[in-house]
Amino acid sequence: MKKPLKGKFALKLLTLSSLILGFSTFLLEATVSASEPIKATIEFSRSLPALGDEYADGAQFKIQSAKVAQQTLKWRRVPKWLAGVWHTEFTSVNVLGIPIRYPTKSDFISGYQQDAKGHIWHPIINRVSRVDGETYYEYQIPQGDQLFEVDKETSTRYTRSTRVRVNKASGRIITSFQQEDIAVTRPVQEGVVEVNANCCVFNKAGQKVKEQNISVVEERIAPFHPIDSHGGINFVESLASFLKAEEKAQWIPPARELIAPSQIQSRILATEDANSKLMDGVPK
Repeated sequence: MKKPLKGKFALKLLTLSSLILGFSTFLLEATVSASEPIKATIEFSRSLPALGDEYADGAQFKIQSAKVAQQTLKWRRVPKWLAGVWHTEFTSVNVLGIPIRYPTKSDFISGYQQDAKGHIWHPIINRVSRVDGETYYEYQIPQGDQLFEVDKETSTRYTRSTRVRVNKASGRIITSFQQEDIAVTRPVQEGVVEVNANCCVFNKAGQKVKEQNISVVEERIAPFHPIDSHGGINFVESLASFLKAEEKAQWIPPARELIAPSQIQSRILATEDANSKLMDGVPK
């Protein structure tokens, strides 16, 4: 009986580390006090389909396994209190009922475009992201659509992803699992929001093995500034097409000259691009 217990405990430590490591790529829209339960109609799955053999431990990680179409699928509304550029210093995680703080400095952009009614919009782009560990990369591969619920006081986000940890030296898979995240964001005061994120981890067989609560405080460091074009995507045209499809053509803003991203936005976008690149040397 001891061996299974040791294995389960090791998995808990591994997944907890992954939750902390990967959270900076997941923060874009969440919040609520750490002592308050998340209130949303979005719920975790009871189980998930098993991962394929291409994600087996020790297998050579191949780029094809992680390819996701990098395109703007649709747009979502961002509350005005959540629009701008945000910064976080620490992440708080409850471990056996004890809150532990980890330094996790990161910046992120919330809101790319503004329509004729003054609403702020953010593009939903499915793409593989990569988190850099000491001896491995963790690839976070989106599964399905992201879900959002927004009202005057909260913004809730649901995502599901396959997580694959790959040894930097050999390119072989150390471990892989699946994860669902539900994050709720709520304003605390002007320019400050709290985030309460619940993360649910599933093993390769799709069985639930761990739930973890993570909380952060975000501070706005720059106001909303439009991002009109980046990475080959014209976001002005994309939003206009989306609004037409949603029968909201009257919300399309008047034509104007494209505006360049601000200096801080350019830095953040460059970092996101770097984190999204697949590891050099991985077999194709």
